[in-house]
Amino acid sequence: MTTTSLNTNRWLALGLLAILSFAATASLDADDRDLVREAGREPYLHIIFDVSGSMNWTPPIEARGLARDSFAPAYGDDPNSKFYQAKSALFRVLTDPELEGAVNWGFSTYNQDRVRVYRKHWLYQALEKPPWGDALPYPAPGQGKLFGDHCMDDRDGDTTCDLDASTGKITGDRLGSCGTPQRLITNLEETGELLSFPVLGDTGKTLTDEWVSYGGRRFRVTWEQVESGLIGDQTLTAKLKVREARSDCQVWLGEEQEAVLEFGPLYDQDYSNPPRD
Repeated sequence: MTTTSLNTNRWLALGLLAILSFAATASLDADDRDLVREAGREPYLHIIFDVSGSMNWTPPIEARGLARDSFAPAYGDDPNSKFYQAKSALFRVLTDPELEGAVNWGFSTYNQDRVRVYRKHWLYQALEKPPWGDALPYPAPGQGKLFGDHCMDDRDGDTTCDLDASTGKITGDRLGSCGTPQRLITNLEETGELLSFPVLGDTGKTLTDEWVSYGGRRFRVTWEQVESGLIGDQTLTAKLKVREARSDCQVWLGEEQEAVLEFGPLYDQDYSNPPRD
């Protein structure tokens, strides 16, 4: 008897819940349509921008075999990043002639008390394969690489950079070490850190070292200086040296390789222009 009553009450409760849910949904749908299509005044639409760090990455791109978010070289200004795509979609909506004067827009973002712009960087890619490219595909065409000062705080002295203390991987003008190199390609986060580590300083003359591992081997990549052009030019050439170290970091392997590589912009668009589709 008790079991039957409980079952009956349960079915009645579920049925009532379904009816109420349907009624609420229908009411909300009707209100939304009335608001946009039949109301005598312009609707108010408030948009909240997600400015969390993940918006600077790309969404999964199945065509490129990326099953999860991946590094976007230009961060939120990268055409493949989530934030850029969101801005592009919003741009198309805001420039729709049919919506001009038809909606009262409101905008806000998550709180960002510590957001600052301390440095300007330039995003390049190598325009040619380096002579060590088979052993270490870095820098390589299609890879974005930042040029400029890695010190991203409001002081010009490289010895007191905020990033130096926070990451634990940056020492002066060096990223990583022989014992803890950045794992290229096999580790998504470390690859992103490597490609986004600015090199050569603002003048193009600050010698910068990076330790990189690939295929079970570890290399020291030394960016010596800009050979021709200036950082910020459409193209420039830079002198690099690469040397392999043994896994125990006690012995150098082979001779140091040297090359002057040409670099050009990773993207052919001006970010001050309207976003692309």
